[in-house]
Amino acid sequence: MFEWLTLSNVGNVASILGIGLSLYVIYNVREIRKSYLFTARAPALLKSLRTHSSNIKDLLKEFETSIEEIETELARCSPILESLRRKVGRHERRSISIVIKQITTNKSLSTESKNTVWSIYKELLKVEEELRNLHKDRQWER
Repeated sequence: MFEWLTLSNVGNVASILGIGLSLYVIYNVREIRKSYLFTARAPALLKSLRTHSSNIKDLLKEFETSIEEIETELARCSPILESLRRKVGRHERRSISIVIKQITTNKSLSTESKNTVWSIYKELLKVEEELRNLHKDRQWER
């Protein structure tokens, strides 16, 4: 009945449980680290993102004459979004990735791309609002 209960088998089970516990701790430490990084850096990054998206909105009014400036503003948004993506969870990361993909696929604009830029601008607003809400939620968690 207790023939399997040898010191070797108990040691094997303990080793497997130890590996599982170690992986669990590593995952939680990473999540805590991301949470603190986001809480510390989010306000400045969101402010910068807000500034660039506001500039894009203003430039959209004179789209034909300001295509190069819009491309510049989109290029400035990309590293900010990349930085934010490394500091958030899966759900927010997915939204940020969508905007980054849109920006990357539309690096060079033409006079017919006004709707595309407007779509990117709306996605930027969506991401900005999601991250602002996440930041407020995390302030309550402390």
